[in-house]
Amino acid sequence: MKRILALILAFAMLAALSAQAEEAAPLSGTTLPEGITAAADLDGDGASEKISWAMVPEDEYTAYLTLTVQPAGGEPIAFKTDIQSFGTVYILDLDGDGALEALLTGDAMSDDYITYCLHYSGGELHEVLFPDCGRGDNGDGYHKWGYGLITGITGNLVVLEGSQDMLGTWMATRMVKLTPYERFEFCDNGLWELKVSDPAEIDELWQYRALTVSTPIAYAGAGGSASGILQKGDRILVYATDKDSRAWFMTMDGTRGVLSLSRNYESWGWLVDGVPESECFEYIPYAD
Repeated sequence: MKRILALILAFAMLAALSAQAEEAAPLSGTTLPEGITAAADLDGDGASEKISWAMVPEDEYTAYLTLTVQPAGGEPIAFKTDIQSFGTVYILDLDGDGALEALLTGDAMSDDYITYCLHYSGGELHEVLFPDCGRGDNGDGYHKWGYGLITGITGNLVVLEGSQDMLGTWMATRMVKLTPYERFEFCDNGLWELKVSDPAEIDELWQYRALTVSTPIAYAGAGGSASGILQKGDRILVYATDKDSRAWFMTMDGTRGVLSLSRNYESWGWLVDGVPESECFEYIPYAD
């Protein structure tokens, strides 16, 4: 982690100097600040391209993150995303093949975060496909962007965090990896998981996102806890789900369990052990 921070700091210093220099600053393996033009051999052919990004206005209310690549002696190539705010661009060699990937991540609208991965080859920018990790039902297709904000990169592994609607709306993570087939695949346990380590944030989750049980609910054991029954007044925090039939929870005293779920086809939402979720909990904090 210290090495990554040192690289980021070193690159930030180089980028600041490049604004006053004729040549773009060299870039490899870190974030690219907005408005800075850097030099990088994106396709591994030995020649550097100039690369930069900016929030380009669409109208007086909206701007979109747009990446621009200019090959030596060539015309600039622009790639416009749907990202409207909180944009970050990473330039790095994820899979160690000598070519660099451009990862563009940010908010498309109203806390719906997305991530693009671009390859530059043959004088063009190509989108790398992501598996379906969006909101709603599980899917087995691929999309031109991954649903979620990048919250971690290790080797060729990328952690995406986006909101899911499962007994409330909450931020959950999945991990994907770049494969030799030039697309990403899931490389985790198949669950959307809550990842929080800050004690203050955990306290806030218990305050604003915990569910208060309003009727007895049977659950299966998890994490070493035995099966049991949640009682009226118990408070739980859902921390993982398969978005299909199960949700993992914890109680304030550390008890962990798994709720049995199914789609409520007569109304919106879920059935918990056959009972509508609205009858199981006093209030469920879904986003509008």
